[in-house]
Amino acid sequence: MRQTISIISRKSHRWLINKIILNVTKMMHSQYQLERSYNIAEQFKDNMSRIIFEGTHFKRLSQQSATFEK
Repeated sequence: MRQTISIISRKSHRWLINKIILNVTKMMHSQYQLERSYNIAEQFKDNMSRIIFEGTHFKRLSQQSATFEK
C-alpha cells in the first residue's frame, strides 16, 4: 500500500515539476519575443533618426556649396 502511494506521489511530483519547467520555458520564450520585437523597434527608430539626420546634414552641405558658388 505504501509503495503504491509512493509511486503515485512521485508521479504527481514529476507532473508538477514538468508543468513548472514547461511554464518557465513558455515565459522565457515570451520574454525573448518581447525583447526581440523591442530591439527591432529600437533599430527601426534609430535607423529613421539616422536617415532624418543624414538628410538634414546633406541638405546643409548642399546649401553651403550653393552659397559658395554664388
